Amino acid sequence: MTEEKSIEKPKIYRVATLDELGANLPILRNGRDGQPVQDRSFSFLDWDMEVEEKISKIQSNAKNVGSLVSQMMCLLLDRFCGESFQELSKEDQILTVNQLEFTNVMYMYIFLRTEELGYDLKMDVTCPHCKKLNKGFVADLRTLEVHVKEEEHERQHTYELMKPILMDNGDVVSSVTYDISKWDTMERATPDVAENAGKMKQILFRSSIANAHAEDDGGKEKNYPIDLVIKKMKKIDIEKISSAITENNAGPLMAMKGECIHCKSEWFRLLDWSYNFFFDSSSL
Repeated sequence: MTEEKSIEKPKIYRVATLDELGANLPILRNGRDGQPVQDRSFSFLDWDMEVEEKISKIQSNAKNVGSLVSQMMCLLLDRFCGESFQELSKEDQILTVNQLEFTNVMYMYIFLRTEELGYDLKMDVTCPHCKKLNKGFVADLRTLEVHVKEEEHERQHTYELMKPILMDNGDVVSSVTYDISKWDTMERATPDVAENAGKMKQILFRSSIANAHAEDDGGKEKNYPIDLVIKKMKKIDIEKISSAITENNAGPLMAMKGECIHCKSEWFRLLDWSYNFFFDSSSL
């Protein structure tokens, strides 16, 4: 009897902490020439009272949290991947941020908070086990887990549909290729869209799926419009692709773990990264 060898799943990221990664993007981004940009560093301008006033104005007018974060990055980024961000035109600044990988922007936003208010983040946590309140729990953002993509970690992957899609002309879409989601996913997530899980998944797919592969009767491969394919996806593939895209996005794990002061059980708590909490005195 021969022993079966298990096929090891290729690693799509390495695990680090915010403290280890520092002011460097977790995802190796591609430049305008399509080649990886080796310099991942970034830095911010000083956040003084003038900036405070500008951000308050931005917050009042921003259509959603994605737009708020984009404008905060445009206002405060100083050096970005070896270049002066503030020397870019306003249009190029917005375009650069919105076309960045979702998790790169999310990481910079978190790092900005640590630079301005420190690593401690105070929050109230109800233990999921004993249901008792852990009031004033202080999380250390230095320990935040970050999934980092290096050059050897593939960005694009192919997902084979469990339920291939029969198109109106008889062609069958059997697989899709997906990449890391762009930040403009958050820009499009207006409050009415954010409340609808189905609409949010459509936005995520449009931002991540690069190609939909089909074969005609003669076996010739062709690509189909992404929107058309997304509309015809079945539930099992919707959920599996959502999970695969989320894992591939990597970046900061938006949760902290702690130990209940009452029952000593370990719990995980999603981070509330809304501006009014994350950058407010109540989190200190």
